[in-house]
Amino acid sequence: MRLALAFNFNNKEGFLEAMSKSGIDEARLGLIWNNETHDAIENDRLAQAEKKKMSTKTWITSGDENCCPECEAMDGETVPINNDFSCGTRTAHLHPNCNCSTTFE
Repeated sequence: MRLALAFNFNNKEGFLEAMSKSGIDEARLGLIWNNETHDAIENDRLAQAEKKKMSTKTWITSGDENCCPECEAMDGETVPINNDFSCGTRTAHLHPNCNCSTTFE
């Protein structure tokens, strides 16, 4: 599955096509695509911020229907860039369908 993600990282439809015979429901595959790409983007943004020697990161909630009470409680939390947020994650990605983001300064 990760290989299919790697080969089709910029193309959700290609990923779904590549995985169509896997026996995994298309809705589940879509969720996997969304979660893996969101997590990868957040981790890449963190790596870029670290390279730029930024010192803090802040959790920003998505404000959409997928925003859960746990994410809402995290909104605005700022920590040193090398620390985890209080929920234990390094970036703003807490649960499936999480659309929160991390800002850096």
